[in-house]
Amino acid sequence: MVPAGKPVSSAGSRRRLYYGALLAAVVGLMAAVGCGGSSDTGNGAGAGTSTTGGSSNPSGGSNTTGDTGGSVNPGGGDTTSMGGDNTVPGAGGTPQPRCGGTNQACCAGDICDGGGCCVNDRCVAAKTTCGQNRGMCTAGMCANCGGDGDACCGGNCSAGFVCAGGQGGTCEACGTADTRCCAGRTCDEGVCIGLALNNGTCQTECGAPTQDCCANNQCGENARCTQGKCEACGGEGEACCAGAIGALAGCSGGLRCEANKCVACGALNETCCRQGNTLSCNNRLTCDEALKCVAN
Repeated sequence: MVPAGKPVSSAGSRRRLYYGALLAAVVGLMAAVGCGGSSDTGNGAGAGTSTTGGSSNPSGGSNTTGDTGGSVNPGGGDTTSMGGDNTVPGAGGTPQPRCGGTNQACCAGDICDGGGCCVNDRCVAAKTTCGQNRGMCTAGMCANCGGDGDACCGGNCSAGFVCAGGQGGTCEACGTADTRCCAGRTCDEGVCIGLALNNGTCQTECGAPTQDCCANNQCGENARCTQGKCEACGGEGEACCAGAIGALAGCSGGLRCEANKCVACGALNETCCRQGNTLSCNNRLTCDEALKCVAN
């Protein structure tokens, strides 16, 4: 007879109590360990949120490691910033101009950037000396050379004038109708016509595409004379220009004359470019036997 109020103790009941306690301990341990944080599949965070000076969300959120001036989002949401301006410099940097800068070659028409002056075919910075006794460069003109009737500045003149007579010559007006072409065979009005390299004149009544050909079947740059009319040439899909002064020989840069048409060349799977007897392709490409540019 068991006394009242005393629980019955048996081997079976003790085993049940033991296994119950063990199960409760396992469940409690799993709840405490979890997965290292919270999981939110509603915002695409697939693996939860991890903070290392910021948050990481490889499925399309933001990824910030401290504060480096911007955020990186490999999922494609925002931008990459290395300096707070939402831009990343290209691998090749910003392309630099080929002419017009200080100590660079003068651009067509003896033009230099920033009010510089063209002297001896090179650009001199504004507010600096033009050398020798030419004076200071101010607003694109040297004090003692380069203007109308002045001595040439080493063969060059300020904008709107051309050097007549070479190094020892004088500057005269250019670029308007029926006047001499400016340096580089440029005209403010019309097109430059003339067989002599440095002795063309600006024509407004002939020589341009769709106009009549000028005397001796001449047309301006990037045009050719066909049955008495000038037509555009040298551009992609256009006829190849003739190799003569007053027209761009062949095709514009990056194009090749193929079957008397200017076509793109040099890039991957394009035809190889031709310069005389030399075939070439862009960097890291080679010209194969089929005259196509292929990867090395």
